[in-house]
Amino acid sequence: MMDQISLALPSHGVTQPITLTPDPVSMTPTDDIAAWADAHQRAYLINFYTATEDKPLDALADAIRAVCQKGFGVWMEPPAGNPAKSIRPGTHLIEIALFGVTGSGLTLLEAANSWRIAARRVLEDGESMS
Repeated sequence: MMDQISLALPSHGVTQPITLTPDPVSMTPTDDIAAWADAHQRAYLINFYTATEDKPLDALADAIRAVCQKGFGVWMEPPAGNPAKSIRPGTHLIEIALFGVTGSGLTLLEAANSWRIAARRVLEDGESMS
């Protein structure tokens, strides 16, 4: 049995129906597992976005970095020094991938703002997370 709930962004009045299932391991079709992951990722995105939408960019950048360090996303900064000598892949940009939303910029604040704009667009348009 699946429970259906609706999560809304208070400042935007957007309501997204989300079906949460108790156990992804019990699901066999790949589509079911993808739907489960999509629903949970969207719930995390809504909670994080709602908690940080009015925060200044420096606070948002700190929050994104902290959540990424806990394993919920990826925060990649360009290598220090000579990038040609680095074995780490990447670009000259700061790149963020968090809760299915990506953002990038030349500075920490630009990357955080890029992520915020993309997250708002995903939530308002009801785009798929995968």
